[in-house]
Amino acid sequence: MPLDAETYWQVHLKSLSVGGASIFLPGIHTSEAIVDSGTSLLAGPPGDVAKIMEKLGATLSNQGLYVLDCSKAASAPKVTFTLGGSLLSSGTDFDLSADDMVLQRQGNECLLGVQPSPGPQWILGDVFMHKYYVQFDWGKQRLGFATAATGVDATASLIV
Repeated sequence: MPLDAETYWQVHLKSLSVGGASIFLPGIHTSEAIVDSGTSLLAGPPGDVAKIMEKLGATLSNQGLYVLDCSKAASAPKVTFTLGGSLLSSGTDFDLSADDMVLQRQGNECLLGVQPSPGPQWILGDVFMHKYYVQFDWGKQRLGFATAATGVDATASLIV
């Protein structure tokens, strides 16, 4: 996937949805996503994050992170980042389940690795990269993605 900017590992964010329902309309919200191995969480515009968490049934904790009842995580809708694409092409979907976003479990509470950020773009940090292996190709100004292997015997499938 080609980079949108050389200043960051930034790619085009075509759309963002939860359970197939769009969170934003292109042209109104950000169309930028930065893939960053130096960021632990998913971070995005406060309005987008609040809409996603509402649809997942998560609530904001005193720590500034969202908490979800772990028993509801398996039935929560998937969050889909559609990266790449253009007006004429669809881009590639990258799904994250609520379980994919869990940082820590305490009893029946799941702490999600998602937080609002002051910047206008989404930052796809380690929470994203736990599910998707990312190849950073500076020479060709692009990112490559594959489903990350989950164990010794697991095989990765190429996505882009």
